[in-house]
Amino acid sequence: MIPPAKHLPEEIIAAMIEQSPVPLAISDQLPQGVEAQYVPKQRTIYVRNGMNETATICAIAREQAHAGFDTAGMGYYRQAYAAQAYCAAYVTAQKFGLDTSAFRFDTVCKNCAEMSAEEKRGFIGEVKSAAYTVNRDIQRCFQDLDQIIQPDEFSIEAKKPSKPSKAKDGQTQETPR
Repeated sequence: MIPPAKHLPEEIIAAMIEQSPVPLAISDQLPQGVEAQYVPKQRTIYVRNGMNETATICAIAREQAHAGFDTAGMGYYRQAYAAQAYCAAYVTAQKFGLDTSAFRFDTVCKNCAEMSAEEKRGFIGEVKSAAYTVNRDIQRCFQDLDQIIQPDEFSIEAKKPSKPSKAKDGQTQETPR
């Protein structure tokens, strides 16, 4: 297993905002019990104001997964992707070494128990795809920050101009080329 990346929660949140597939808006108007919500008609994720960092990251990751499932013209239905988005948020939290003890998979397991083997493979594929997309976008932001400008070992150096030498009498003489 790959060790979790070492980034501060506020850096992860900033990366999620910067690389989000849809705009994010902070809201004090979300209904009780709703941490964040992707609204397809507005193509915006609304995030509850005042949550702790881990809850914020997990909520944004889940809703970014929902935004990813909302492919134009495909008839997006939130409940059809709720479990996959929830699992993708868990994978994202694990990837960044966040506390995942609040995640509960009872309902996900119950739903998966009723699936055929082919449906389970499809479900896992959708979770992988959503988690990969969310994590890739975050990592892209970190890679941009990590890139520093360095001289290349094959750089082209400009020829240094020769300095005129000083004669003993204070006059300058040109050096032969």
